[in-house]
Amino acid sequence: MFNLKTLQRNKTVKYGVPMLLLIVGGSFGLREFTQIRYDAQKIRKKLDPSLEAKVDVQRQSVILQEEYEVVGACRANSQRTRWWTPAVMEAVKLKEESFRA
Repeated sequence: MFNLKTLQRNKTVKYGVPMLLLIVGGSFGLREFTQIRYDAQKIRKKLDPSLEAKVDVQRQSVILQEEYEVVGACRANSQRTRWWTPAVMEAVKLKEESFRA
């Protein structure tokens, strides 16, 4: 039927088959590499809970209130904390309510 020399001289077999193998094999390889890329991006996007709270507006007001309480508790008996007055506390509460709305 066909001998080896006839197949070696055929341009379809000589150039077409390797090209087809390259295209099909390349698509499988490319799919694997892009999946690795997206998996790495997904891992990088996972944030620390404290950083995530800073980004999330709903949880941001709670974090701010906790920080103000920590600052107020640390310096409550100090003479240098004259800025933490009832007016400032009221302004902080109003700011938190505006974030929640």
